[in-house]
Amino acid sequence: MEKINNRWIDANNNSWCAKTSTKEQAVVKSKSLVDCISCSECSFCISCSSCRDCSSCRDCSSCISCSECSFCISCSECSECRDCSFCISCSDCISCSDCSFCRSCREFLSNPARFTSAPLGLRNDQTTTYWNKGDIQVICGCFRGELNQFEEAVIEKYGSIGHGATYQRYITQCWGLICE
Repeated sequence: MEKINNRWIDANNNSWCAKTSTKEQAVVKSKSLVDCISCSECSFCISCSSCRDCSSCRDCSSCISCSECSFCISCSECSECRDCSFCISCSDCISCSDCSFCRSCREFLSNPARFTSAPLGLRNDQTTTYWNKGDIQVICGCFRGELNQFEEAVIEKYGSIGHGATYQRYITQCWGLICE
């Protein structure tokens, strides 16, 4: 633990203000982080990067003042979003799921129904569809959108053979589950 520019900095470039934390407190907070990199004022997090004032988060990046969240990006002041999976730029959310740019999101206050594929497609990775109260969202690689938009994107990119046929079977399964 080194003191640089009035900040306690550990080996992974995580830091704590030297005015508000003693070296001993910074060491304790540093030990509470597991595989975190370049976080500031955080504690009890796992595999996060570039977060600030977060606690008990997992696999998040660039979040501010969140607690008990996982797989979020650039969120702020959220709590208990550990079941949310891949929120982006959310704010003041509680237990939300699969949101983008929301504020005080309540659409997914309860855990939404979800269907996740086995590894498939060009990336040989999973695709997940969430639905709750008529809202349907698909996450597949960098694609995020409605199921009908996903279907159109698959047809446009792959057609109806090979990976396209594999994705189409997944889409058909999703519609079957959603319409039950």
